[in-house]
Amino acid sequence: MGSASAASSLSSFAQWHHRLGHLCGSRLSTLVHHSFLRSVSGDVSLDQCQECRLGKQIQLPYHSSEPVSKRSFDLVHSDI
Repeated sequence: MGSASAASSLSSFAQWHHRLGHLCGSRLSTLVHHSFLRSVSGDVSLDQCQECRLGKQIQLPYHSSEPVSKRSFDLVHSDI
């Protein structure tokens, strides 16, 4: 099996970003700077990664429930 440095000679930042579990661009740059990855081509900007963009989305809060009970057990929720 080849070494990581041999494989990195033809690899782009985007490929290493995916291989390393969607590591951020600054961390990839650090790996290149410390010679853990060599000859990495492409742009450090990883804005086009669809998985990372989806992962950073926030979920909006659920809408308030309309039915409001006035007494105990007027409104019962169950899991069937």
